[in-house]
Amino acid sequence: MADFTIEKLYRELSPELQKLEEERLNLLKKINKLKLGLITTALILSAGAAYGKIYWLIAVIVVAGIITYAFSYRRLIKPYRDEYKTKIFTVMVATLGTGLSYDQYGKIDEALIRKSGLFPEFDTVKSEDVIKGDLDQYSFTQAEISLYYDKPDKRPESGGAYRWLFRGLFFAGQTKETFPADLWILAKDRPLGNELKEITSNLHEVPVNGHKDFTKNFKVYSRDVEAATRMLQENDLNKIMIIKDEAIDDEVYMDFSFIGNQVFIAISSAKDLFEPPIRDSITDFEIFKSNFKYLANTTGLMHHLSLAKTV
Repeated sequence: MADFTIEKLYRELSPELQKLEEERLNLLKKINKLKLGLITTALILSAGAAYGKIYWLIAVIVVAGIITYAFSYRRLIKPYRDEYKTKIFTVMVATLGTGLSYDQYGKIDEALIRKSGLFPEFDTVKSEDVIKGDLDQYSFTQAEISLYYDKPDKRPESGGAYRWLFRGLFFAGQTKETFPADLWILAKDRPLGNELKEITSNLHEVPVNGHKDFTKNFKVYSRDVEAATRMLQENDLNKIMIIKDEAIDDEVYMDFSFIGNQVFIAISSAKDLFEPPIRDSITDFEIFKSNFKYLANTTGLMHHLSLAKTV
C-alpha cells in the first residue's frame, strides 16, 4: 500500500480523528483522577492498618486497589475504544477490499483453531476483531484470540482455574489448490506451556538445508517428509522470512500450518492489537500509518505464500 494512499485516507479521517483526540485527552484526565483517588484511599487505609499492626491487611488493600483500577480502567476506555473501531478501524478494513467484513465482537469458529494444529489442547477461546473476506484467489478469516486451558488443580491458591496459553492474531485462509502434504512451520523460540513437543508429538521433523536465516528461526514438521521436502522451495522459505519481518517484531513468534487446501497462521502478541492509542495522540500520522500497514500486512499474508502453486 503506497504511502500517498495512506495519507489520503488519513486526511479523509482527520475530522473524526480530531474528535477522538478530544475524547482521548478527557479520558486521560479521568484515568489520572482514578489513579489519584485509588492511591490516596490505599495510603489512608494502609496507614490505618499499619497503626493497628494489621500488616496482612496492607497487602489486601494493595491487591484490591489493583483489581479496582483494572476494572475501572476497562470501563473508562470502552466508549473511546468502541468509537475508534466504528469510525476509524471499520473504514481502514473497508479500504483494503470491498469483499471484507469486520465484526468487533465477532466469534471465530473454534474448529478452525483446532484444525490448524498450531496449539496444544485448550479449553476456552476468546476472540474479537474478526475480519472475513475474499481477496484474489483465496478466502480468509482472521481474529485476535486468547486461548486458555483448565488447570487440573483449580484451588484459588494455585492461581485460579485457568492458565493462559496463547494471545495474538489467528489467520485461516482457504486456497483453490490442495497441498500434497500437511506441513507445519513452527517458531523455535516459544513460551512455556506452548513448547514444540506439545504440538509435534505425532509429526516428523523435515530437514531444511541451505537457508541459515530460516533454520535459525523455524523448524518444519510433517507426516510425509518426502512430500513436505518437495514443497519447501528456496523462494518460499524467503517469503516466509519476509512475512515474519513484516508482520511481527522480536518479542513475539509466528507459526504456520498448511493442511488440505487451508493455510493457518498464528502471530503471538503480548499487547492488544488494532487498538487506539491511549497515551499517544491518535492524530499522530506515524501511529496511524503503522496501524494501517500492520492491518494491510496481516490481511494480505497469503499474497506471499505460493506453496500450493509450486508443487
